Amino acid sequence: MASALLAAWGGSLVVLLQAPLDTTWTPLWGPLAVGWMSWLFTGLFITGHDAMHGAVAPRRPWLNHAVGAIVVAAYAMFDYRRLRRAHRQHHARPARPGDPDWHDGRRSAPVWWFGAFMLRYLRPGQFARLLVLFWAVQELVPNTNFLLFWALPAVTSTFQLFYFGTYLPHREPEGGHDHPHRAHSTPLAPWLSLLTCFHFGGYHREHHEHPSVPWWRLPSLRSEGTVIQSAWRFLGVKVR
Repeated sequence: MASALLAAWGGSLVVLLQAPLDTTWTPLWGPLAVGWMSWLFTGLFITGHDAMHGAVAPRRPWLNHAVGAIVVAAYAMFDYRRLRRAHRQHHARPARPGDPDWHDGRRSAPVWWFGAFMLRYLRPGQFARLLVLFWAVQELVPNTNFLLFWALPAVTSTFQLFYFGTYLPHREPEGGHDHPHRAHSTPLAPWLSLLTCFHFGGYHREHHEHPSVPWWRLPSLRSEGTVIQSAWRFLGVKVR
């Protein structure tokens, strides 16, 4: 699955960076291509996230972490080891002080949370690497193609990841959190959960309860849970 996503992202990028934009069909396929690339960028980061949990190649740790390092570098020149340390902190103390993904709650608007979130993760070295990469690519492809199909999707995917994968699942509900993971799944249909954030919005509580399960298996956890709960109820056992 990781290989398929990386191949789809790389192949689509190569094609779109060279695509002619002076055709009559551009207003139709252009926005679709931007949305497609934004979704693939999101998939790259989710793949890196799965690698942090050892879910990409569970029996080959070296390969698992190598893939993780490759995809987060391809996403935005992130340092995989640093992201992994931060994500461990997030799972250790979700939605509370000490969680690098958490907002302190003084301002509930998503824009303030997003600003604090980005400031914690972006580093000067990363910006320097991105500038060198962008300069090199712009020397090879048209600027418009670069901005539309690389730069813009990379930016929009950060909003996608934050809003559906962090803000909605971890914002405090009315009455407060009712379980130690302090995460909840957003009520989305499976197909919409896949489109928005590779199931990390629609099945976020399931992810915190079973962090080693890859993104594409998260919907099956709820299905299995439903069957098990139905069996317990049939036997007369109360299930929360």
